[in-house]
Amino acid sequence: MEVLLAAGLLSLLLLLHLNIFQGGMSSWQKVETQGSLLQQLQVAGDRWARDCLQSSGSNVEVATETMALLSPTSKTEGPACDPLSGLVIWRRSEVFFRDAPSREFRLRKLDWPVPSSIAQPIEQVDFGTGLQPLNFYRNGGDVQARDVDLAEFSRQGNCWQLLLRASQKRYGREARETVEVRFLAIPRNQ
Repeated sequence: MEVLLAAGLLSLLLLLHLNIFQGGMSSWQKVETQGSLLQQLQVAGDRWARDCLQSSGSNVEVATETMALLSPTSKTEGPACDPLSGLVIWRRSEVFFRDAPSREFRLRKLDWPVPSSIAQPIEQVDFGTGLQPLNFYRNGGDVQARDVDLAEFSRQGNCWQLLLRASQKRYGREARETVEVRFLAIPRNQ
């Protein structure tokens, strides 16, 4: 009888430890999934904020889940100013967008055919395909973040905001883990 009682208590203790272990593993997997999502959103958002700080606030263009910024750098040249006017020479347009089918937040860099100190909207620059609207450039580019469900650009005064939301299933669960991060940036003066 004592052996049966001891075996029963031992099995209860083992079951309790197993439940505690499973709960700990579930929490660890949740934190790992959310941490991975947060890290990639942070890198993408920081890149956007840095590029936004270099851009001209007067020529930022926004469409649904798409934003075009001007950049004073290109693949081969760094920032420079026109010696006569002192104005920044714009060399590139950068298009940040969410590609819905792949759930990716992407950056497409378009070098201007002729750098200019006049800040022009993307719709007024011919990149070899004629003059095109902003949404035409929502393809290709470099992946900044994966599993992105929302990329929302908005403006509050001189400040631009990017809201990124990503979700991912974690091992053994049907429910998705979701992370949402907001980034703020103020482009250089007009």
